[in-house]
Amino acid sequence: MTSPFVFGRRSHFGAILLLWSFSLYLPAATPSPIWRWSNPSPHGNNIVEMISTNGFAVQVCDRGQLYSSVDYETWVPHETHTSNALRCLCFFKGQFVVSAEGGTILTGDTNFNFKVVSLGTTDWLEGITSSTSLLVAVGDNGAIYTSTDAASWNRQAVPFNNWLRSVTFGTPGGQPLFVAVGEQGLIATSSNGIQWKPLSPPTVEDLNRVTWLNGEFLAAGEAGVVFASTDGKAWSAISTGATSSLNAIIGTSNSTLISGDLEMRLQEGRNAWTDELALTNSFSAPPWTYLSGFHDGTSYLVGGRTGVLVEGFKTNATSQTFWLPFDSSLRSWLWDVKHFPNLYITVGDQATVMSSLDGIVWAQELVPDAAANSVLLGIGGWTNLAVAVGSGGTIIVSHDTLVDIVSTNLDGSLVTNQVSTLGIVWTAVQPPPTTNDLQGITASGSLLVASGAAGTILTSADGTSWEKRTTPAASFLSSVETSSSGLVAVGKQGTILTSPDALSWTKRMSNTTNWIYRVRRLADRWVAVGQNGTILTSSDGAAWTQQISGTTRWLNDVILIGGTYFAIGTQGTVLASSDAVNWSDIGTITGKSLYGAASSEGQLVTVGVEGVILRGQVTPVSTPVTFLRYPKNAGQNLFLFGGQPDQPFALDRSNDLRNWLLDPTLELDSTGTLLYIDNGINASNVQFYRTRPPP
Repeated sequence: MTSPFVFGRRSHFGAILLLWSFSLYLPAATPSPIWRWSNPSPHGNNIVEMISTNGFAVQVCDRGQLYSSVDYETWVPHETHTSNALRCLCFFKGQFVVSAEGGTILTGDTNFNFKVVSLGTTDWLEGITSSTSLLVAVGDNGAIYTSTDAASWNRQAVPFNNWLRSVTFGTPGGQPLFVAVGEQGLIATSSNGIQWKPLSPPTVEDLNRVTWLNGEFLAAGEAGVVFASTDGKAWSAISTGATSSLNAIIGTSNSTLISGDLEMRLQEGRNAWTDELALTNSFSAPPWTYLSGFHDGTSYLVGGRTGVLVEGFKTNATSQTFWLPFDSSLRSWLWDVKHFPNLYITVGDQATVMSSLDGIVWAQELVPDAAANSVLLGIGGWTNLAVAVGSGGTIIVSHDTLVDIVSTNLDGSLVTNQVSTLGIVWTAVQPPPTTNDLQGITASGSLLVASGAAGTILTSADGTSWEKRTTPAASFLSSVETSSSGLVAVGKQGTILTSPDALSWTKRMSNTTNWIYRVRRLADRWVAVGQNGTILTSSDGAAWTQQISGTTRWLNDVILIGGTYFAIGTQGTVLASSDAVNWSDIGTITGKSLYGAASSEGQLVTVGVEGVILRGQVTPVSTPVTFLRYPKNAGQNLFLFGGQPDQPFALDRSNDLRNWLLDPTLELDSTGTLLYIDNGINASNVQFYRTRPPP
C-alpha cells in the first residue's frame, strides 16, 4: 500500500461516471503464500529501529519488513523488495535511507516506494546517520561507507577492523563530528566522514548505540555501560543502575531514556535515574527486550522484540511517566496447533490455550487450575474431543458439547443461541497418569495415543482414563501419528517406533542420531522432520529414506496443502516441495522459530515463539471479489470490495469491454473487505471495471 490514508494502491486513472461493473474470478495456479500476522497485533517483527519524520512513524524490522503509521495504532506494511534484515534508518534529502544485512541499502520516497542498492559486500550495515550533505553507514569488519546521494557509496579506509554497531552526527562547539561505536568499546570520530580516528576505549564492553542529544554524545552498550561526551573526545561513565545490554538512547530537552534487555532507565533533568520497569511504579513498562524508540514531542514510543510497542507519557509536568502497551497480544511460546472442524486450537507455555474460527482472530481460553503452571506441548484428538498434553504428564480435555447462550437484543428481547464448548471449556485429568512430560498426541480409531519422555506411550478410550504401554525405547518421543495401517512415534536420537494397534511397538532403523521432532501421515507417505534439517520419508513406516532439505536448522512440523508439502522450523524457516523429496526454502516474514502447522481450506497457519501466529493462503480462493459499493464522489471513485479475508485480486478497467487496462493488484483485509479510492480525472464518460485473479 502506498499510503496509510488509502486502503489499496492509488490509481493513475481518473474518476469517471461508473455505468456498469462486474466480477470475474477464475482459479489460478497455486501461488506462494502471502504471509500475514494473526498474532501479535499489529505485527510480530522485531522493531530494530524507529523514527518519526515527515508526519510518519516508521519502523524497520527483521526479514525486510518495514511499517509506517500516522497514529501509532495502525501500522501499514510496505514492500521493500528484500528479505534481508533491516537494521537502521534515517531521513536524508527528502527520502528514507535504510541500512541492512549483507551490504544492502534501501532508498525510498515519502510514498514508501523503495529501491535496493547493493554495496557488493556481505558485511551487515548496522547503523546509518547523516549530516545535511553526507550519509554515513557503518557495520561489520570496520565497514564505513559514505554517500552524498544515497545511490553511490564509497567504502572508507579506517585504521581498525572492529565491528561497528552505531553511528551518529553532532555539532559539539558548533563543529561537525561523526561518532561511530562498536565492539570492545571502540569509539571512532571523524569531522568529514572520510578520515576516522579511534579513541582510547573507555570500556572493554561492546557499545551498541550512540546518539547526539542535548549538546552531548551518549553511548550505551553491554553490561549496562553508558558514557557521555560533550566534544566526542573525552568520555565519562554514567551510572544509570542498568546491568544488562542497552540498545536505545532517546530523549527530550529535559529527559533521557535508555532501554535494552529487560532495561528501561529514565532521567529527568539532573535527577537520579529511575527504573521504569520497577513494579513499584503505578504504571511501569512491561519487562521486555527494547531495541528502539523516539520522542514525538508529547510522549515516548519504545519498540522491541516481536512487535512490542509501549508509550510513555506524563499527565502533567510533575507526574510520573505512565507506560502503556499499544496492544494486549499474548506472547507465550506456542508449541503446537491443530485444526478441528471449524476451529483452530493452539497451545503453549504458561498453560496457554488459544482458539480461532478462521486463523485470523484468536482468543485465549481458560484452563483448569490444576494445569495452570504447565507447559502445553501438544494438541490433538477427535472431532468431538480436543486433548492437550504437556509438562509433568499434564492432560486436559475439551468436549464438543452444545450449550445455550442467552443474550439480549437492542429492543430488550431475549435470544438463545447454541454454541459448542470444544476448545473453550477444559477439564484436567486428575491425577495425571504419568509424571513424564508429554508432547505427542493423536487419535487412532477408538483410541487416543500420547507420547513423551522416557519412551512413554499412553492410550485412552475416553481421554480421562489412560494406560501406559511398553515400548522398546527410553528416548523422548516428541510426536506420534496415525494412519489406516498403524502408528508411528518419533523422538530423540533418531528414534522411530511403529505399531499396528498402539498396544505393541517395534523399533525401526532411521540411520540418523538427529532428534526426529515430528512425524505426519501425508497423502500416501509418512514424512518426518527434525534436528539439523532432517527430513525422512517412508511408504510403510518401517523403511525410511533421508531427503536433502538444504538447511541445518531444526524442522519442527510438516504439512501437505493443495499438493505442496511445507516444512516449518527455527528462525522462520519454511521449506516447500511438490514431492517431499526436492525442497526449496521459501522463507517467511519473521525470523522467529516456528513449531506447529495446521491448515483449513487451503490456508496455512503456523505458530511459534513469543506468541507468533502467521497465516498464508496457499491454494487460490475461488470466491468472486464483488463490488459492494461504487459511488462517484467529488472527483473520486470510492469502491468497497468484498470477498474472503486476505484475498488478492486484480482490478481492470475498459471503455469498450474489449480493450482492458490492467490496474494494481489489491488485497482484501482480514475482514474480507477493501476500501479503494480512485483519484483523478479520466476523459471517458463510460468506464467498466472487473475483478480477476492476480497475475
